[in-house]
Amino acid sequence: EEDFLNYEIPIVIINQDVTDDEIRKFYVKVNNTGLRLNSPELTKSTHFDSQILKLVESLTESDNFKLLGIFTEKQEERMIDREFVEELIVQLHYGIGDKKNAIKTLYNDNISENQILTIKTFFEDIIQICVNSNLNFNDSRYSQRNDFYTLFGFIKNNIQLSQETFNCFFSILFAMQDDISPSNEYCEPFQYYAYRCVSQTNSKSARLDRLEFLNSIFLNKTETPNKIQKQIMKYYGFKDSDLIKIDSFLLFDSSKIVNKFKEE
Repeated sequence: EEDFLNYEIPIVIINQDVTDDEIRKFYVKVNNTGLRLNSPELTKSTHFDSQILKLVESLTESDNFKLLGIFTEKQEERMIDREFVEELIVQLHYGIGDKKNAIKTLYNDNISENQILTIKTFFEDIIQICVNSNLNFNDSRYSQRNDFYTLFGFIKNNIQLSQETFNCFFSILFAMQDDISPSNEYCEPFQYYAYRCVSQTNSKSARLDRLEFLNSIFLNKTETPNKIQKQIMKYYGFKDSDLIKIDSFLLFDSSKIVNKFKEE
């Protein structure tokens, strides 16, 4: 105890003549040695006084976002959850794109207060739809960032639909999640979607491919199943009579989905 209390802590005194920019550069330089700062920690050190950062942190700490249970306590300590919220905001404001440099664009862009308010409302509405489903996201594949990023974008594009319709979509996704695997060679759509979750996951092309998967299985307004739906029907052994119409969409009946794929 005596050694601990008498330990001398090295300090650096920065006088008042130093500019904010110099302080930021000093902070980054110091933290590039030892345990290096990760990307979200460096972002916070550079943009600590920006309105976008305040928005990001308020959304990250919101009760509904935390209810989803997407991140572990250790990830939260390193601000991985905040970085993901930044990615979701980028998707809301600019659309789907490559992750590389997208967050830098968000902070360097001149986003107005009205735009910030619009982003906040839109974000909260999407998360509320997920929470209202009463499904356990943190115990599903949709707690994985790539899956949730895709689901977030799908909800964004179809925000006008009712909670009941989204609940039907969710029930289907959760029912067939164990069959979605890159090693499931028996169902190409499941295999390809899962592959795009683990290969070049943050590229624009992978993100668009995953979104198209959701569009194909949920947004068919015709009277006959589309190509992707037919492949999934063949996998499960469904007939046309096993499909249902919800809000004019031709969908699978989630109660009839029985997982077939087992990991080796």
